[in-house]
Amino acid sequence: MSLSPLPTTGRTPALAACALAATAAMVTLPLAPEPAHAGGFFIPPHGVRVLGRGGAGVVGVWDLNALWYNPALLAGIETDNLVLVDATVARQAVTFSRAPRLLDNGEQLTFAPVDNDAAPLPIPQVGFASSFGVKGLHVAFGAFAPNGASSKYPIDGPQRYTIIDSEGSLFITTELAAAYQVTDWLWVGAGVQNMTVTLRLVNKVSGYPGAIGDAEDPDLDILLQTEGSAPFNLSGNLGAFIEPTDGLQFGLSVQLPVHIKDDDARVTQRLPDHVLFDQAEIKGDTVSSEFDFPWIFRGGVRYEAPSWDVELDVVHERWSSLDAIRTTPQGIEVQNVPGLGTIPVGALNIPRHFQDLWSLRLGSDVEVLKDVWTVRGGVALEQSAVPTRTLSVLQVDMNKLAIGLGASYQPAKDIWVDFGYAHVFYASADVTDSEVRQLNPTNAEGAVVVGNGRYEASADLGGAGVRIGF
Repeated sequence: MSLSPLPTTGRTPALAACALAATAAMVTLPLAPEPAHAGGFFIPPHGVRVLGRGGAGVVGVWDLNALWYNPALLAGIETDNLVLVDATVARQAVTFSRAPRLLDNGEQLTFAPVDNDAAPLPIPQVGFASSFGVKGLHVAFGAFAPNGASSKYPIDGPQRYTIIDSEGSLFITTELAAAYQVTDWLWVGAGVQNMTVTLRLVNKVSGYPGAIGDAEDPDLDILLQTEGSAPFNLSGNLGAFIEPTDGLQFGLSVQLPVHIKDDDARVTQRLPDHVLFDQAEIKGDTVSSEFDFPWIFRGGVRYEAPSWDVELDVVHERWSSLDAIRTTPQGIEVQNVPGLGTIPVGALNIPRHFQDLWSLRLGSDVEVLKDVWTVRGGVALEQSAVPTRTLSVLQVDMNKLAIGLGASYQPAKDIWVDFGYAHVFYASADVTDSEVRQLNPTNAEGAVVVGNGRYEASADLGGAGVRIGF
């Protein structure tokens, strides 16, 4: 879906101010649900090989998946050089049954359930590691995307004030990391990361003035398309691997926070045909926004036997740092307002009220045919970072259980072909305390709650990849 440029002649100034203030707020909302570490934003686990282990990858996955889970594990790569290429395809099925709304005249406005109709999203990962001839050292570079899912809902559905379409959004992290075997029982590693964010969001904002009609009258809806990019957002991670005795291993890693900032997000609007919008003049279409992603702490213990292993990981993500999103319109204003002159659109603060989460991942590999076939399985339990009061179809996330299965085939020495699949079961949520409202900043009292209702979801992730050592 694409929108034609907004006309700059003829539209009611007061309603134009409402549309622009709402636009400034909506630019920031899609940025929060999409960048980089699960917990409401992405779907665990990450990487085809670790997908089959239920996300247990902090101790026992000695390949380029270490860039995500624990950079110290790069030191365990058994070949001088290693190339990894894989891809996961993810789809999140969502059904939202919005709760009825009581109208001022005592009648109930009811809504039909809506489903996410977005196409499955391919998620690539590539990387290269080399020892450069130095014993105990591996340096690696990789590019990878977290497991996300696109959204696509009816343009006139009851969810339209939070999301219609997010297809085209993209998040890619690049990382340069190094790991070194300090001793046989201690490895350490660290990486420098850059996250590149590309955003596309379509949704609607209410232009209801409060004097006529209803807050959800379709002929008062303002259709918005937001497009933005933030190419440079630096972060990093570091980790350690410890094997105090043969077969018993421990891993620890820390993902540093990421500060996301976009100074040039662009908004295209399509105002309604209602007569109240006949005289608007608008200048500017750019908004800057920024917010922070949290510290993530990972730890795990693994027992390794000659032909099998078992690993238990614990992950803590401090999402409570994301309490709000800050946004500043760049010279957006309504001009030539009778009696007022120019109305500037000021800074906005979008509350999010996220919460810290914990997750457990248990996984195992079993070699069923030496140097040919290995099978694996795992489970993950993860809390939601999104409280019910801010849950919406824009970021569907509840407590979840993921079950993964996978296998690796070794057709030749130092070549592995990996397969992985996981199904994610989400706990359904019946929301009655929603704070998610339409955006209508110049008529806040008229903005109705749109987040109450029943949320049901599941996700499927499947992929394949290859590792080549030389």
